[in-house]
Parts: sequence; C-alpha cells; structure tokens
Amino acid sequence: MKGVIKSKILLTVLLLIKIYFVSLPAYAKYGIGTDTYVFLADQSNVIKTGGIAGVHETYPIQGLFKLKVDANAAVASFVYVDAFLLSPVSSSPPQNLGELFNMTELEGIVVDDLLLDFRGKTADDTNTDISLKLTFTDDAVRLTGLTIPPPGSADFFIFNLEAIAQKKYSGGTGDPNNPYRIATAEDLMLLGESTEDYDKHFVMIDDIDFDPNLPGRKVFDRAIIGSSGFFPFTGVFDGNGHVISNLNIQRSGLERFILPINHGLFGQLQSEAEVRNLGVNDVNINISVSSDDDYKVGGIAGVNFGNVIQCHSTGSVSGGEFVGGLVGHNGGNVAVCYSTCAVTGIRMIPYWIVWPGWPGERLVEAGEGGVGGLVGYNTGSIDMSYSTGAVSGNDCVGGLVGANGSYPIPKPMKPILVPIDSNLPLGPIFPFDPNFFIDPNFPVDPNFFVLPPFGWIKNCYATGSVTGGKRFGGLVGENKFGEVVTSFWDIETSGQTYSDSGIGKTTYEMQTASTFLEAGWDFVGETENGIEDIWWIDEGQGYPRLWWEDSFFLVVDDFESYNDLNEEEPESKLIWNTWIDGFDNPEINGSVVGGDYWTATIVHSGNQSMPFYYNNAVGKSEATFTLTSNHDWTIKGLNTLTIWFRGNANNPAETMYVVLNGSAAVNHDNPNATQVDIWMEWRISLREFYIQGVNLANVNSITLGFGNRDNPQPGGSGLVYFDDIRLYRSSP
Repeated sequence: MKGVIKSKILLTVLLLIKIYFVSLPAYAKYGIGTDTYVFLADQSNVIKTGGIAGVHETYPIQGLFKLKVDANAAVASFVYVDAFLLSPVSSSPPQNLGELFNMTELEGIVVDDLLLDFRGKTADDTNTDISLKLTFTDDAVRLTGLTIPPPGSADFFIFNLEAIAQKKYSGGTGDPNNPYRIATAEDLMLLGESTEDYDKHFVMIDDIDFDPNLPGRKVFDRAIIGSSGFFPFTGVFDGNGHVISNLNIQRSGLERFILPINHGLFGQLQSEAEVRNLGVNDVNINISVSSDDDYKVGGIAGVNFGNVIQCHSTGSVSGGEFVGGLVGHNGGNVAVCYSTCAVTGIRMIPYWIVWPGWPGERLVEAGEGGVGGLVGYNTGSIDMSYSTGAVSGNDCVGGLVGANGSYPIPKPMKPILVPIDSNLPLGPIFPFDPNFFIDPNFPVDPNFFVLPPFGWIKNCYATGSVTGGKRFGGLVGENKFGEVVTSFWDIETSGQTYSDSGIGKTTYEMQTASTFLEAGWDFVGETENGIEDIWWIDEGQGYPRLWWEDSFFLVVDDFESYNDLNEEEPESKLIWNTWIDGFDNPEINGSVVGGDYWTATIVHSGNQSMPFYYNNAVGKSEATFTLTSNHDWTIKGLNTLTIWFRGNANNPAETMYVVLNGSAAVNHDNPNATQVDIWMEWRISLREFYIQGVNLANVNSITLGFGNRDNPQPGGSGLVYFDDIRLYRSSP
C-alpha cells in the first residue's frame, strides 16, 4: 500500500513539477534560454511612417541578437543586438536596430510558453514608448514592435517592426560556457559559411551523416570549415564523443589559385584552435589537382597549427603534396588520436622549388612531399597516437608520418613553385643533394638560413602496409631534423624492414605489452610509467589501443529495467524502490526520483533515464542505489566511473556529487553542472575514491546528490536527468 500511496503522491508531485518545470523545457524547445538568433533578411523589415512630410519607407534588417530568459523569475532580456536597417539609399549609413528600439534596456516578461512581452522607452528625451512582442514557433521567433510617440507629437516618426529570426545553429551563444550546438548537417554547413564564427566555441549534440544521397547533402569540393589559410578556424570544436560520417570531398583538374585551398572537415586550424572528442567515419576525400598551390589533405584537417585531441578518422584520403589520414600538415599538436584511413599521394604534374636569394638560385624537383597514415608532413608534435591504414605514394611515404621536421631553408623569401617546363630564366642550377643540408659540418649561417620547424613524434606506432617510389619507411618516410622517440612499426604487416626513424618489431612483439612497457608507455593497470592509463592491450589478439576507444565496460545502472507496475504485481520494479530518495525523509533530503512518462523522450541511450528532482530548501538532495551485484570494481583493470547527465539552463546552480559506500564523495568540477542542458558525460577516476579509503573490490552503494553534503545550506530546486552509469577500464 505504501508503494501505491507513494506512486500517487509522486505522480501529483511530478505533475506539479511539470506545471512549474516542464514548461521550461518547452521554452528551451522554442528557443528561449540564452541563444543567438539571426534575422531572415527577406522576412524582416522596419517600416518608418509619419513626420510632417508623411514618409513611408521600408528598411530590411540584417544581423542577429542574443536573448536570455530567466523562467524562474518570468523575465527576459536582450543581451546584445548586432543588427542594422539597410537603407534604400546606398549612401545613407545603416541605422542600428538595437538603438532604434532601445532593445537592451527594455523590460521583458514571460507571458506563456510561446510569448514574451517587452516594454520601455526610447533612449532619447522624446518620451516615446516602445512595445515589442516575441512569439516562438519551433526554432524561429517572430518579432512585432512599435514605437508610440507621446500625444500631440504629429511630427514624430513611427517605426513598426515585423521580423522573423532563426535560432543560430541548434542553440547556444558560442561562448565557452554556452557553446553553439551542432546537431545537423545544416548546422555544420552553416558554420562553414559563417567565417565570423570561426573564433567561437561549438559542441556536437548528435551524430551527423553527410551521405550525398540524403536530402540536403552533397559532394563537397573543399573543406567544410576554414578551407583557406586566409580564413582559418581559430575556435574550439568539441565533438562530445559524436561522429561525422560519409564526408565526401572530390576535386580534380588543373588549377591555379591566389588563395590555397586545403581539404578535410577543417581546411586549416590556427594556433588558437582546438578540435577534440571527434570521429570522422567513412570519409572519402580524393584531390587529384595539378596546381602551383600545396594542397594539404587530411580526414580531420588539411593543416593543423592548433590542437587535435582524442580524434579519429576512418575511410580513404588521397591528394598531392601533404596527405595524412588524420592531418595533412601538422604544425601544432596531435595527441591520443588514431586513423585507419587508406592514404594515397598523387601529383599529376611535378614542379621545381626555387629559392630566391641563393647564390645563382637553387632548384629541387618535388613530388609527393609527405604521405602518412596519420600525418603527411609533421613540423609539430605527435604523441600517443597510431595508424593502421595502407599508405602509398612516390616520395616521403611513411606508415605514420611521411616527412618529419624540415631542412634549413634560405632567407628571406619562401620557395617559389615553378612548373618543370617553365622557361623562366633561373641562373646556374645546382644538383640536389640531401646530404648537402644535413651534413653536420655544413656551416648553417643564421643570417642566411631559417632554422627548421621541429618535428616531434613520441609513443606512437603504425601497422599499415607502405609502398613508395623513394624515401619511404614503415613508420617515417624521411626524418629531417626531427626527433622520433619510443615509437614502433610492424615490419611484417607494413612490408617494410626500414624506416628513417623508429623501431621495427614483429607482429608478435607488437601485440605484446612488454614491448611498450619497457619503452615507458603508460598502460592501464600499471603505475610505473604513469597513472593516466593512456593505453590498453588484449595481448596476443591485437595492438595497443587508446583508453577512449575501449569497448569493455560494466553497467552499474542503465535505467532500462524499471517500470511503473504496482508493487503487488510480480514484475513490478519501481525506480524509487531501488534508488532510495528523500520521499520518506523530506525534512533532511529534498530528492524525488521517477516518473518514467518523461523518460521516453529525454534519454542518453535506450528508452529510459532517471528524472531526479532536487529541492535543496532542506540543504541537500540525494538518492542511493545499493548494489546487489558487480561489487568488484577492479576486475579487468576497471578504473573510471562515467555518468551521463542533463540539466536545464533555468535550474539554480547546485553542486553535483557522487558518493561510494556512503562516505567517499567527489564533486563535479563545474559548479553550474545542473544548468548544462545537453547530455554530458562526467568521468571520474576511481582513484578519487580509493584515496578516500574505499575498497574498490567491494563497492556496496552509489549515491547521486546535489548541495553541500558536509555542510548543508538552503538552496534551490530543479530537475536533472541521469543515464548510463558505467565503469570502464579506461576513460571511454
């Protein structure tokens, strides 16, 4: 009977929550929160009427605005407005829409789920009233506004606003704490077109399929984002564990461009840029172009001067001068990444490199200058990464990297590319001798030479087959003033017993942990080489793998087994009978869990998640799950607890924590975690609990909570969803 009573009361409580709180996801659904909107120029106008002359003029609107809603207080505001009225007279300066309607100073109220009402006055001293309403439909908003002059002011102008604005991308503002959300192919293509956003922050919230056969997709002829070095990406792109599949880029012919074009998902990543937690699956890039430009081609990026972290690529990549499965030319940092792409280097017309400034000029015949399974040409750092795809090309071909580092080159000009059949008078020609550059006795005059970028490779390996015309090897085709440390290649699967750098091993040795442990690699289950657990291996069955691609995990709770059957029924499994909340002790514990009629649409995976309502008026809210199995959290090297959660931007900020065995607590490092309104993964090293005395071989309970557990203080109330609580032997 207690369960039936609780069920009825809980239903009432949750319905009340729904009245108060579920309206907030409705706001989120219709774009209200802190989001950016872009005016649709063909549907957005300001009409100016009145005055002594009786004018009637229409001004299209171009630009955007950022809107914020505090649903708890039922108020709204314009954070900023960057929009202008386009004058029909080209010589007239555009008028600022935000200033005209004094938008950032208006007071907005939430009328209902779909309507906001703003009121105020203009910024001048005319005492003109402003009325502005926003009505939401899907991801768009209609703005209707009017300036109302005071009585008796017949010579005043009246401005009517009729506009439609579309939420930019799938939400967010592009700030570090509220990145733009990328959920669709349209979002990603819009990013590519919006160079003004290249310095912003982005997060993927869903997988994206670019299959050209799907509606709205196409075969691209260049990188989607930042194809030219003149407009590189400088922001942060977090894949959030999602993948972009079937990206197809094709380009062929004879071309000459003023602006070099690079190919991949990103054309060029500048030094400030970072791409992380992203997979590009089944990519198909084929660049067969004869040009005087150096085309750089890679699955993730043609050129990287920033950071590419925890990314991977699969499929096939082919191109000309610098071609890599992941990155064409890396002058930045690539770490904990892999590629299985088949990589091919193709150049249709060879050329000469001419260095002006040499005594008598100097020419070098060039072909495929760097073709590698992971990176074509490396002048940056590559750490803890690997490649397994087949690699082929004419020159500088390597299983991992085609060319590493570079030779000193003369000042002051960059090399000029000249077709072989050019009749350009070049002066005396010196035969090309690589030893001329690398001879340690050769005097390198810093006034005449530029010291080379330094290529660094550490703790990497390659297993793919390698074929080349000259300067090719199992790991590195040519190492030019670079350094390769504790890195290996498989001499059997590569078909190569030679590499310009690295250590060749048999397949048996490459599938043996001791090969890498003795070289100082940090593996799961050992601490001598570090405690970050970068690698794991299934000895004798495969090569080392990175921690985040581990397929083994143990489910703590995926919330799929619960139902809403009455307790008297044999198959009943009510979630609150497993996760013990504060229903029976509301004076000390403000939590209520359950209500699976919500979970079917708000889930990370599967069909259900756990709604967790917290009310910290009593200081804290927590729910505890007592384990009936899987007590040993040390088996097979388990070392990471992961919890997926989703809050709401309108939640009050409360500390989120997890507790093992009732005593050892770990807080989320984001104090505003309750306000994260997309699914996010919380990764916790089990070491955090171990150092607090938890016996990880005998874990009996796990508690999720909000507030200050040690010193409870009155706080706010809100709703957070939890899903997929798992254990990994390495961070997934």
